[in-house]
Amino acid sequence: MKQFMKLTLLMVIIFSVFIFNLYPAEKVEINKTFKPAGTVEIKTVSGDCTFKIGSDSEIKVSLVHTYDADSFEPIFKEEGNVLVLEEKFKEGKKCNAGESTWTVTVPVKTNIKFKSVSGDFTAGGLKGDIHGSAVSGDVTLANLAGKLSV
Repeated sequence: MKQFMKLTLLMVIIFSVFIFNLYPAEKVEINKTFKPAGTVEIKTVSGDCTFKIGSDSEIKVSLVHTYDADSFEPIFKEEGNVLVLEEKFKEGKKCNAGESTWTVTVPVKTNIKFKSVSGDFTAGGLKGDIHGSAVSGDVTLANLAGKLSV
């Protein structure tokens, strides 16, 4: 009987670990507002990013992600006239299951620099310069007036 209970407990533990790894963490939403910056620079690994035109001079950043806090750290930092946004995955963590979506609302003349490995990038209506690259993500641009280098 004790052998059966030990085996049952072991099976419950293995099943629980399997189930928890199948489902990503709960959605986490981070909203931040920044002073106007001449350039917004964003670096994503797999996160999708959309730039929108705002009605005021502030920059508003919304990040929704399902990554575990032990493996993912979003970076938001102001460096002079540049706002830097970045997805940073902590070293030594094997499981980065999850997803992220960045929505950045900027003044119309803001310059944008982006780099992404597999995330999608979307921007429209901006009059600032846009420079960037995506290894395997889609890039969708519309109604732009600034210099473009993608």
